[in-house]
Amino acid sequence: MAIDNDKLASGLTTFTNLYMSFYELHEGDSALTGGTFNVHPAVKALDDALGVFDDDRYEQEYVATITSTLADISEQYKDMRDSIVELMNEWLEQVAAEELDFREESVDADSVMNYFLHMMAYGAQSFTTSVVSLGSTTEDLVGVDASGHLPLSVLGPFRDMDKNISSGCQTYNQRVLDGNHFQLTCSDDSTAGSEVFDATCSKVSEGGDDGVTITVTSADSQSASGETISPGANDSLVIDGDFDCTLSNVGTSVAAYWADASSNVANFSTASGNTYRSIGLALLASGAGTTTAYITQYLTSLDNTSQFDYMAVTFLAKVGTATSGTLNVKMVGTNYTAEANEQETIDASTASSDWTRYTFYFTIPRKMESDFGVRITNTNLNGTVLVDELVIAQTYDLQGVAMILPRDHVDYTESDRFRFTSSNDKAGKVAHMLAIEKNVNAPTSGSPTYPDS
Repeated sequence: MAIDNDKLASGLTTFTNLYMSFYELHEGDSALTGGTFNVHPAVKALDDALGVFDDDRYEQEYVATITSTLADISEQYKDMRDSIVELMNEWLEQVAAEELDFREESVDADSVMNYFLHMMAYGAQSFTTSVVSLGSTTEDLVGVDASGHLPLSVLGPFRDMDKNISSGCQTYNQRVLDGNHFQLTCSDDSTAGSEVFDATCSKVSEGGDDGVTITVTSADSQSASGETISPGANDSLVIDGDFDCTLSNVGTSVAAYWADASSNVANFSTASGNTYRSIGLALLASGAGTTTAYITQYLTSLDNTSQFDYMAVTFLAKVGTATSGTLNVKMVGTNYTAEANEQETIDASTASSDWTRYTFYFTIPRKMESDFGVRITNTNLNGTVLVDELVIAQTYDLQGVAMILPRDHVDYTESDRFRFTSSNDKAGKVAHMLAIEKNVNAPTSGSPTYPDS
């Protein structure tokens, strides 16, 4: 029997429409269902009562009684939402499993859902997407000169309920919830460059986590060429990312861990005295305005990564004397092509002469060739650009937001804090329902195979 994804997608849409009608009544949000009111009348009545009956204790007791009654009504709507999810689970186990020719010994709703979503992802099929975004980050840092950097991303590959990733494409992560407040607080500063932050959020999907512990990631420092490392969890995958190796001396080529893949290696050297921390060395890219040169480091130790892991590349750069030309950082390799948002290009004519953090994200390829690595390309620079503290590390995920904390200057101190809020326009009803109830980032697009209709 041919598998009919159209039928299965239509089934999910039907359950979603039922679910969202009760979601509107419970949450007071008609944007998802096209309702004619902004909030349910019962919720509006409570708002009106709170605005009028607040003069004395008698009126306050009256409002308390209304509040209790409406809370009971609201809970009934929540119960109906739960009932719809139970019906959907039965449909997945009894109807969708047969349609999918699901052959596992044990049939459960979540496994069937995972299987269907994986089939969609591999077949480049999608639901309607919800556009998500992040507000500005508020920093509350103890250090007088501290200027924290918290790279964040709401893009990400499709990830199922078991947190497995089955597609390398980056789309808006549908698990990002609207009005979700995030806070990261430093709880351990005993090791500079490896401080620990506790990250929490105010809203959590069914079965999701409301917190994660994040360890600061430092650029790796090596003392001699040929040292073998095996990065542990949260370590940078780049060897000598701070360019301090003693074989990379001032004025010489960077040859300890960064391979010369062009004929102009002299356009890369290391320099002291003008580094991010004012110690050690930094990479110095230079040129006379007519040369393209690049250096590459192949990632040889990936014991702590898996295919499709979502990774961050973050580094600091500043313009020295260059007024034209570019410096580009991206991942390269056989059968791998970096997308536009999977690289950073610094235009010397407009970039800052102060240290500035640059970050991009990529997914580990399904098949990684031996020449997969990070490349720094100097194109027609007519002077110098400096790079320091380059890190490649796996991101932490909290309710759909990918984040990484690179070491900063000044180092973090206990009670240092970051705060931000996420937004979701909830335009993709099926994807949003699956995010709320199944904690899954479903495959979506702006031109969906299966629109919400």
